[in-house]
Amino acid sequence: MNEVSANNDSCVVRFETCLYEPRHIIIAAQAFTDDYWVYLDGDPNSAIQVVLKPKKVSVLDLKKIGYEFYNYVLLISRN
Repeated sequence: MNEVSANNDSCVVRFETCLYEPRHIIIAAQAFTDDYWVYLDGDPNSAIQVVLKPKKVSVLDLKKIGYEFYNYVLLISRN
């Protein structure tokens, strides 16, 4: 199951690789590196977890950032 969760300083987005290609997740991660520290973890054959930590403390809604990342992966997957 794909999910987005957030805590005090980061958000976590989980992708099932049977639905999303790992290369699309990596492309999205590269696009977010200007504003966020991006950590990828997991098994490319089952699920990948992406952790986004803002480089600036001013980000208020981390869960929203997680959904923006999720939507960006969807956009890349369509092309």
